[in-house]
Amino acid sequence: MNNCVVHHAVLVAGAAKQQLGYVRLATFNSNTTAAAQEAFYDLQKQGVAGLVLDIRNNGGGLFPAGERLSASLSAGGCLKQAVLFCGMP
Repeated sequence: MNNCVVHHAVLVAGAAKQQLGYVRLATFNSNTTAAAQEAFYDLQKQGVAGLVLDIRNNGGGLFPAGERLSASLSAGGCLKQAVLFCGMP
């Protein structure tokens, strides 16, 4: 089993010192949705106001896993606001 969530942490951003959750996904596999949601809920418990979902250098993987993750975010499940980094660093 590959660990798709490489890292998650709380970042402090902007002049207002707003806390943002950061989640780095390395791949989309059968564990992606559950592992990402676990990270999202952990960050939510820490009081983050938004989410940075970093999929740079993500090698891809199972298309349905990406769809499920997208659906869980767009359904308003965990967090109100998300930023997706998928371009070059």
